Amino acid sequence: MTTESNGHIRFKVVLIGTVKADLRRFHQELMQHGKGNQFLQALRSLNDRLSKDPRTFGETLYRLPALKIMVYQGIINPLVVTFGVHEELAIVFVHVVKILSTPE
Repeated sequence: MTTESNGHIRFKVVLIGTVKADLRRFHQELMQHGKGNQFLQALRSLNDRLSKDPRTFGETLYRLPALKIMVYQGIINPLVVTFGVHEELAIVFVHVVKILSTPE
């Protein structure tokens, strides 16, 4: 279910497949390299962008017409995220998250 605050619709963000486990693993790796806080800030920013207006974040990749989903890819350093936005419902499906570069 979506919520409305100040007249703006909030999109529900759904993590698909291994995304949640991948995020945990990335956080652990980056913490070992002293970049755990940077990762958490990027994750907060990503969630904010996806829940407020995902259609203006990133580049359009392709459309899945049968599912009524437009697929995008966006970057908030150090994360690269591929996600789909339903064309009629306020739902975002995050299906791939990667680290932009390996920590040094």
